[in-house]
Amino acid sequence: MEKKACAGSSGSDKIGIGKLGKPFCREKAAWFFVFEGGRRRCMFEKGELIIYGSKGVCEVTDISTINISGASKDKLYYILCPVNDKDGRVFTPVDSEKTAMRRILGREEALALIEGIPDIGHLWVADERQREQNYRQALSSCDCREWIKIIKTLWMRNQERLSQGKKTTAMDKKYFKLAEDYLYAELSASLGVPQEKMQAFITEKVEQAEKGYAEKGYAEKEEISAGGL
Repeated sequence: MEKKACAGSSGSDKIGIGKLGKPFCREKAAWFFVFEGGRRRCMFEKGELIIYGSKGVCEVTDISTINISGASKDKLYYILCPVNDKDGRVFTPVDSEKTAMRRILGREEALALIEGIPDIGHLWVADERQREQNYRQALSSCDCREWIKIIKTLWMRNQERLSQGKKTTAMDKKYFKLAEDYLYAELSASLGVPQEKMQAFITEKVEQAEKGYAEKGYAEKEEISAGGL
């Protein structure tokens, strides 16, 4: 396999070729490609914010081999720090597919997501005995829309229980809070809005979007009426 130049490096001796066609920079571990099953995966960079499974937003604090019992000495690992747990650390192989990982949303993606919240449905729970498992799967999916579904589902479920004189269950409180924390943490990082102000920010943006849709619909209706005269 032909060696490729490492970004920021002119020396080919700093390039390693691993299994399954995995070139990497030994000096900085600045990038990483996996050619497997016709797919190409790009490595995250040090200092980047990503979403990692059920840990939510994490900063990639380092990319290196690690000296931990049971860990391969030849593998590169992401060393992650959850933004909501500064003392926590997560170690995961860069080529792991066991846990979903992705970059956080860009600013425009985040705004588009917020504007589309009214169109996002609820979480389908076919079997009440599997409700908590459904919540866990949705949380660990790394999908903002799934988090929003949890929030919508539990808000409606809570309203129904309150109308029946029942209290919110501890499980519902737990997963509602987790889903909010995951969503608000990512949107906060993407938009530069403090996490504690995200709920108000989202409410304002959704109301603006709905007002815009209503005005557009009214204008189109008026145009159709005028055209029929």
